[in-house]
Amino acid sequence: KVDSAKPASLLRKHSRAITLTYLLTLTENGVRLAYPLVIGTTIDALLKGQSMMILAVVGVWLLHLLIGLTRLLYDTHAFTRAYSDLVQRTVVAQRQDHVQPEVIAARVALSRELVAFFQFGVPALVTSLVGLVGSAFMLGRHDALIGAMVVAVLLPVIGMYIWFGKRSLRLHHLLNNQMEREIGLVVRSPLPSVALHLDRLRAWRMRISAGVATTW
Repeated sequence: KVDSAKPASLLRKHSRAITLTYLLTLTENGVRLAYPLVIGTTIDALLKGQSMMILAVVGVWLLHLLIGLTRLLYDTHAFTRAYSDLVQRTVVAQRQDHVQPEVIAARVALSRELVAFFQFGVPALVTSLVGLVGSAFMLGRHDALIGAMVVAVLLPVIGMYIWFGKRSLRLHHLLNNQMEREIGLVVRSPLPSVALHLDRLRAWRMRISAGVATTW
């Protein structure tokens, strides 16, 4: 279980790099939202014989591709550095606290999951939110009533995500605690204890998966 102070310190130390990756994610999603508008405008122009407007679609596609590639390369660089830094600080702190080696090894593995959340989970959440808000805004501009209906549907969905987020944190806490025992159990415990440990891990993961399926 990674110390609760670690995520905050990770964000503070690498705030510029992480902020830039999230800004690139927002920009990439903003350009993606522009696709329907540009395509619609281009179709209208083509119907009027203005064939050069097709270049607008090509331009938006190239811009989206460039931003996406830049974000992919940069966030890999930024988050691998953040992961290395987090692992080093975790190992030093745990050794100073005289934590057992197997627990340190488990927490190092869990550090990877923490960084992966910031690298992949947060951008995925941003992409979903931008898509939902952008779609509601465009539908609202077309028809205010439809826009209001979309917002009314989104509110309980957002509430469900918040509820599952809190439940997921609790389940992951229990899963991580169980994973900390893994190396010690595998090395020193009899096979029935190892089997029980694996069954518990499977149970926690199945409950987390069931929650993800419910929110989906």
